[in-house]
Order: sequence, then structure tokens, then C-alpha cells
Amino acid sequence: MPDACAHKHFETRYLGTDPFEGRYADVSIETCTDCGQLWVRYQFEFEAFTGSGRWYRGEIDAAQASTLEATNAAKLLESLPSYTAGGSYFRGHVHKRSGRLV
Repeated sequence: MPDACAHKHFETRYLGTDPFEGRYADVSIETCTDCGQLWVRYQFEFEAFTGSGRWYRGEIDAAQASTLEATNAAKLLESLPSYTAGGSYFRGHVHKRSGRLV
């Protein structure tokens, strides 16, 4: 697993949909059931375009999680030092990146 948390079991809390720029991204907070680390997950695709699916996952703390809403998740991810990205848009390549979501 490319993230700092080596565990693979998570509880997921769905926060809603972010309609920004027509993404209609699904946003959730994941909590590792082994270590308690919190993650924000942001995923979307443009259904009319093949290979447009992408997801982003970044490590957050409890304070960030307490104020997180679907509509501010992209800005939070973009403010993190790095986050993990993957999906068909990236041809299945899971990698670390930072800055603006593409």
C-alpha cells in the first residue's frame, strides 16, 4: 500500500458529493481499524469520457476531519504536503503527488 499506513482495514464514513467543476466527486473519511489513522478520499469520473476515473487519498488529523465537508475536501487535499492518486486517468498508476487535483 503506497500510503504511510500499512494497514488495509478501514471504516468508511461517506460525507457526500462535491459538485465543483462538474466533478460530482464522492467524498469520504476512512479510519484505519488497526492504527486509527484518518484519511480523506475523493473520487470521481466524467462518465462521458473513457479513462477519466481518478481517486485521491490523503492523511489527515482529527481537527481536519472534524471540519471536513464534501465541498471543502478538494482544497484540503491540495493543501496537504502530499497525497496518493490513482485510477484510470493515471492509467492505473498509483503515485504520490501534491498541489492541484487534475
